[in-house]
Amino acid sequence: NDPLVAAMLIWGLVVARHPIGRGLMLGLALGTKFAPAILLPLWSRHPFPRPAQRRTLLPFLAGLAGAVVLTGWVLLLDGSDGIRAFWSRTIGYQLGRDSPFSIWGQYPGLRPVQVGLMAVVAIAALLVLRWPRRLDMLTMTALSGALLIGVELTLTHWFYLYIPWFLPFALVAMVPDWPLPARA
Repeated sequence: NDPLVAAMLIWGLVVARHPIGRGLMLGLALGTKFAPAILLPLWSRHPFPRPAQRRTLLPFLAGLAGAVVLTGWVLLLDGSDGIRAFWSRTIGYQLGRDSPFSIWGQYPGLRPVQVGLMAVVAIAALLVLRWPRRLDMLTMTALSGALLIGVELTLTHWFYLYIPWFLPFALVAMVPDWPLPARA
């Protein structure tokens, strides 16, 4: 399911001009893993010359709701047992998980540093609601990659399959001027 996160985020970048598509793709990525939640404030903004925020926020939320409808209905198949099973197998499991695949898992005494870094990343995610004032596509891409890297640096369980989550954003941000086709 790790490649699904990358695929949904890449498609979210492709349809970034459309708030409903951006919301849908981010919602589908969130249906796979929780890490893309860091992008909610940034992607709720319109990444081009800014129309009224209300006109872009409602379609973005509609896209998120569409993703919940497309994927969340499975929880209702078992009634309240489905929701309880979802909680214990996702959030409950992650809260009690130990892992040797990061510095945080290898040295539990660093937990206060990890929590502090999580707070810094969360504050950065909220700051992008107002800064930068003018958000273009390249800036949105670079900030998306930076926020995903920030989240991944604070994960107790980190795996190399998480690299595709931020790599497309980093590549687009590092090579902003793609070569234009030669004119005849």
